[in-house]
Amino acid sequence: MEKANYRDTIAHLNGLFPGRATITPQEAAQIMDCDIKTVRSAMVRVKNPLPSVSVTSKKRVIPIPAFARWLA
Repeated sequence: MEKANYRDTIAHLNGLFPGRATITPQEAAQIMDCDIKTVRSAMVRVKNPLPSVSVTSKKRVIPIPAFARWLA
């Protein structure tokens, strides 16, 4: 089931990042107006983690649709 604010959130994110499927943790930190350490700790949290995908052993990206669901 889709959360109530999902469509507004995904539209806003698509407006900020047109044509992109993912964002970096740094960009997520800017959107949420928090420190990058907060975003990184949210990605490894056990309960309700921030969805991310490992690209390499040292680089992770955040899919925009999953991020919108997590924010909504």
